[in-house]
Amino acid sequence: MLWRRGRLLSRKSGEITEFIEALSGCNNNTLLTLEFSSNKLGGNIPVSLGHFKYLEYLRLRRNSFIGALPTSKGNLSHLVNLDLAFNQMNGTISETVGQLTDLAYLDLSGNSWEGVVDKPIQSDGSLGNPIGLGSIPLWKNVTSLSLRNNSLSGAIPLNIGHEMSGLTDLDLSRNLVTGSIPASMGKMRYLQFLDLSNNYLYGEIPSNWHNIERLRDIDLSSNNFSGGIPSSICSLPSLVWLKLSRNNLSEELSVSLPDCKGLLFLDLGENKFFGTLQPIVENLFNLSYLGLRANRLTDIPEQLCPFPNLHILDLACNYLSGAIPSNWHSLKELSYMELSNNSFSGGIPVRETNVAQYARHKKAS
Repeated sequence: MLWRRGRLLSRKSGEITEFIEALSGCNNNTLLTLEFSSNKLGGNIPVSLGHFKYLEYLRLRRNSFIGALPTSKGNLSHLVNLDLAFNQMNGTISETVGQLTDLAYLDLSGNSWEGVVDKPIQSDGSLGNPIGLGSIPLWKNVTSLSLRNNSLSGAIPLNIGHEMSGLTDLDLSRNLVTGSIPASMGKMRYLQFLDLSNNYLYGEIPSNWHNIERLRDIDLSSNNFSGGIPSSICSLPSLVWLKLSRNNLSEELSVSLPDCKGLLFLDLGENKFFGTLQPIVENLFNLSYLGLRANRLTDIPEQLCPFPNLHILDLACNYLSGAIPSNWHSLKELSYMELSNNSFSGGIPVRETNVAQYARHKKAS
């Protein structure tokens, strides 16, 4: 059933197939919210949508819209929330989207966008010059920006941290983004969630993030970052999730990790970290996930405690040798442990039979 009520037109998870028909009877001057997520709408977004010039919330995610954004969206100057995620739209993110200066939330993920907004917004709200292929517009009021899983290329704008300093969530994952992380991102003191994974970023991870004290989740996996883990990241007071797997990072684990005491999730797999696990065992008590596979670790402590909340432990494909720690069975919450492709010797320590766990033990060939 279509919910039509003066300023709000909503139907989520329904059977709406005709967009124009659904809009019939709506007053162009009063409609503020349009919510047609998870329906069966398709084709191009109609140009007539631009007639609803006072619209503030437009959510059309999980439909089957195709084509590019209509230029008439530039008429929707009051839009605060725009969600077109998970459709089949393509082409460039048109200049008209860059003109929506009141935007606070933008989600265009899960489409096939490519290229660049021709004229990004500057801090004074004026249209600036082009900033290069694959760049994103700098909406000064946006607090949540998701462009994940598209075909956007080029570099992250150097001044993104200055122009979008109010961001709390930034997701550019699964694109074709290149270059390094701009130093200006250290100015994003409200940032809580950052996902730049599955791109072609390189260089060292910035060392000036110590002021982003609200940052909880960092995912920089599947890029080509080098160097080590900056101490400014490990000292972030709110950080609980750190995923840096599948990069080219190389550092002894004892350098920065002891400061990451609040972490619940740590994945450093498929890098070149070396040394012993002792700094992790002694300091990261709260971990529920620890992934260190395919590094160059050579030493494992005799005692794995304390990890009272550890569910998953992956140490496969390292250079670990000797006996498996005799007290691994004291990890009461452990549901998966992967030790394959190391050089362990001896037997598998016996643990209580009432806890369903499985440990794989395979000597390196």
